[in-house]
Amino acid sequence: MVILTRNTFDPLDRVLTSLGVVQDVRKTTSPTKAVSNLVQALEQGAAPLVWADVCSMPYNTNHQVEGY
Repeated sequence: MVILTRNTFDPLDRVLTSLGVVQDVRKTTSPTKAVSNLVQALEQGAAPLVWADVCSMPYNTNHQVEGY
């Protein structure tokens, strides 16, 4: 039996929700779309918070887990 192989608790989301912060979450695996989303948010005068999964980036020098 495997219990909680991945952390299901998202502390940032919980903090932002508790503070009443309105979130517009955008996720993509496309670098082009990521840049587009970021530029769009900046042009709208927003202060985006960017969270990049460094383990999935193609130039990562750390060991990559297959299928991750």
